[in-house]
Amino acid sequence: MIRPPLCLAFTLIAAIAVTAAARPAPAGDRERVRITRTDEAASKRFVLTRSDLGTATGWKGGFVKADIPLTTPCPGDLAFDPTESDVIVSGAAEADFKNTGIAFYSSAQVVQTVATARAAWRRWAVPGFLRCLRSSVDYNRPGFHAVSVTRLPFPAVGSFVAAYRTIYTVSSSAGTPGRYVEDLLLISSGRARISLTAIYPIASSDVAEEAAVVRGEIGLAQTLSRRATAGTA
Repeated sequence: MIRPPLCLAFTLIAAIAVTAAARPAPAGDRERVRITRTDEAASKRFVLTRSDLGTATGWKGGFVKADIPLTTPCPGDLAFDPTESDVIVSGAAEADFKNTGIAFYSSAQVVQTVATARAAWRRWAVPGFLRCLRSSVDYNRPGFHAVSVTRLPFPAVGSFVAAYRTIYTVSSSAGTPGRYVEDLLLISSGRARISLTAIYPIASSDVAEEAAVVRGEIGLAQTLSRRATAGTA
């Protein structure tokens, strides 16, 4: 299958980031940031590296500035405010990689305990987060439309994992029309809370290609989880 450019998918991510930044958590409910040199270095091992993506050529990317404290992708006054004030972040990293037809976004935070890492993502993995993800596509973005937002079954990874899929369309009025898939994984492993996002355009009938991406996501999630468990024991 010849895929359209991913510029629109990247534009969507940028738009989500802008709306999230416009709605930070209340000051009293944000994570507390107490970076240590050891955990900051560790966090960089818990995000994607070029070698994680195999031998295929064309990958571009690497580390980007970490988003701390975390912001939700929900714009406006949507009622999704997971508690974060009891989370102490001692290390944070993000890394993004793009290739023709697909992009991966990864982030990792090292927090104070294994229990905190697990509890923090559990607070996000509630029914309200589905509404949040839908709103991040539909809210004030002409030409973008969320077709479906679902929580997916996913193999056990780390101490906690939740997987979400957003399928959305882009109309010709917004650029190159197409159908896109955005998969989001929330992973707790050791003292790390990790997120992994994959974005790719896909035809509604392209089941084999979709399955291949999911297999890749599972492998990457397992790789990041193993590194985090070993590195924050």
